[in-house]
Amino acid sequence: MIGFRDLYPAQEPSDIPVPDTPEQQVKEPSLVDGGVRPDSVQWRNEYVTVAEAADWMRVNPMTVYRMIKRQELAATRVGRQFRIHKNAVQAVLTPKEF
Repeated sequence: MIGFRDLYPAQEPSDIPVPDTPEQQVKEPSLVDGGVRPDSVQWRNEYVTVAEAADWMRVNPMTVYRMIKRQELAATRVGRQFRIHKNAVQAVLTPKEF
């Protein structure tokens, strides 16, 4: 029987090539405009959870879910959860003239 270690043998540190000069180093491509990587702290802080948005707006989380359902608050579904951009929360909090 072939095991995991047979398919993926461990590499010794001496087997991994190390660039000698900065010119030989591979630069990572930016995945988002402006050179911000999606896994960076800056990117993660752009979106908030429903609980964080509710705390920020000082309302019950169920109110935030209702606002999302009525399309009063733009949100992105991630799996079974919602993520809300900070600008969308700020737009709801901004006073409007009637």
